[in-house]
Amino acid sequence: MNPWELNLCVICEGNLVTTPHHSQFPAIELIVAELRAGGDHAVSARRLDGEGLAYGTAQVDANTVRESPHLRYVICGNGHLFFAGYGGMQGSNQPPPLTPQVVAMIGSPAAGKSYLLIRTLHQSLPGEPSIRSRNERSLTNPVFASLSSQYTLSAADGTVLTPTGLGNTPGELIPQLLDFDDSWQYIVDAIHAWNPEIDDAKIRATWRHSIFQPVIRDYQVYPSTDNHANRTPGHRIQLYVTDLAGEQFTPADLPFDMIAQRQRAIHLAGFDALVWTIDTAICDSFREWADDGAVTALLGSLRPEKADLYQAVEDRRATQEELATTISDDGFNVSGGGRQEFIVTIAKADLFHHTLANRSLAELGATPGLVRRGIERYLRSMFSEGVTLPLFKLVNVIPGPTGIDPEMLHTRIGQLSQALVSQFSNPDIFWNLVETGEPFTVTVDVHEPNVHHPNWEFDVMSEAESIATQRRFNVHVTARTAMISALGAGLCYGLGLGDTIDALLQQRDRRTSFAVVSALGGVPSTVEGPDGELRLSGEHADSTHTVGLANARDNSAGLQHLLMSMIRRVAS
Repeated sequence: MNPWELNLCVICEGNLVTTPHHSQFPAIELIVAELRAGGDHAVSARRLDGEGLAYGTAQVDANTVRESPHLRYVICGNGHLFFAGYGGMQGSNQPPPLTPQVVAMIGSPAAGKSYLLIRTLHQSLPGEPSIRSRNERSLTNPVFASLSSQYTLSAADGTVLTPTGLGNTPGELIPQLLDFDDSWQYIVDAIHAWNPEIDDAKIRATWRHSIFQPVIRDYQVYPSTDNHANRTPGHRIQLYVTDLAGEQFTPADLPFDMIAQRQRAIHLAGFDALVWTIDTAICDSFREWADDGAVTALLGSLRPEKADLYQAVEDRRATQEELATTISDDGFNVSGGGRQEFIVTIAKADLFHHTLANRSLAELGATPGLVRRGIERYLRSMFSEGVTLPLFKLVNVIPGPTGIDPEMLHTRIGQLSQALVSQFSNPDIFWNLVETGEPFTVTVDVHEPNVHHPNWEFDVMSEAESIATQRRFNVHVTARTAMISALGAGLCYGLGLGDTIDALLQQRDRRTSFAVVSALGGVPSTVEGPDGELRLSGEHADSTHTVGLANARDNSAGLQHLLMSMIRRVAS
């Protein structure tokens, strides 16, 4: 999906081509040209529809700017800045084409999306063929750098990240990013010429109400080869990730307005991948299942604030439930065809790890057996979609010439699901899937085994090997991704989201998978800062299951799995 080639901005549905539709201002094209190698730069800004004058460096003709090697940007009518490619370059100087992938993270307030976004985009993907992030010279780089600095400060002294939408909107960011060579003024001039009543202050004020400016990251994808020295360039991915405030996509304001709900669902359908972040800490089922120590530990996972925390949690839970209604809309249809990668992400999995020392997943949920039902539901969906031959080892079945006996498959999936509840209740195996990423073995002990229903076991590869397998063979499911998604589906059922997961798995326009992650690498607690404000801390009286807050660049198997899920469609 090329955002700058659409009529509407995929982030906010703002205008990109002609008369403003979902925005008040026309879209702007910005050209930044290097007139001499290592020398002067020139800037040109004009309306994207080509109407009106071009505003820019006075001493250089606008055509000269466009004919020189340059970087091209597009700014939608609501202020979202996109890198739209290179121009004026010939032959070997022409960079390889970029494959865009547009991703949104969405969830209730304080679900940890900002922490999750930063940590995920800092992950390096292991294995061969490799995928490596690139540090491109681009106006969009400071957005990621700013967020990374905020995370570093949070990990160092516990300062809580700015909530989504505060300080990261185009109204605050874009004038700062374009504070060079009068670039911002040229944009103001182009919009002012379109409507003389609009000035600098009006643009800034309007764009402050826009959705979060996406973070843009470049990745170099290398082809599979055993000879590192003779690698061909492969291709490049340009990943756009925006942090959506879930409350902007819920029907809370108009609870019976089905048209508004459908419009929200259509907007979310415009993304190549959608990451729905489930906040474990606000789920009643988790608090009822957890022991007293885990309930106490919840406080640090609820975004420290001294306001009415009880009411805040109630509001967040309402948003999560209403968002579930929006995303499971049965009229969902991906614009432009294809299938959207939809990743249901269990955030704050460290809370489960903390609790599993004294609890079993079999006990999670309003009624017994919900986790098993969720695991079973996902596995049935996975096998109904069709899987590669090696995955049949998970259910100890070898398909014959006429396929597989449905009754036997049904029985084996049930037996495997029961065994996985026990396996996933082991804190070490659980944390392996979330954090460490090592290979392990699943053992299935059936009740009264016999020749028709034997015990069996299978190996689950490491996260590194799983990612390499997905790349080499262009497959979406490996033994490890199946285990992660099975665990995620089971946890969702246990947290009371079973109906939503059922609806998602039935949507043909989405490929629904799951991730189970800990953005902070451990259970945070709260401490009082020097000015009386609440801050995060990784220190606990009982530190058996907790660590200090993870560094942004620390690798995590669960986060690597999430990043691969976000770019999988364009990574092969």
